[in-house]
Amino acid sequence: MPLYMDIHEVPGGVSAEDVAKAHAQDVKIEDKYGVHYHK
Repeated sequence: MPLYMDIHEVPGGVSAEDVAKAHAQDVKIEDKYGVHYHK
């Protein structure tokens, strides 16, 4: 299975907590799309 890096540059005004919450939402639905987040 190939691995892909999904990296985003976030503009100023976004806290680390906001980024962590967004990542948690991604992880919550990863099985629905057949992906697994390693980072």
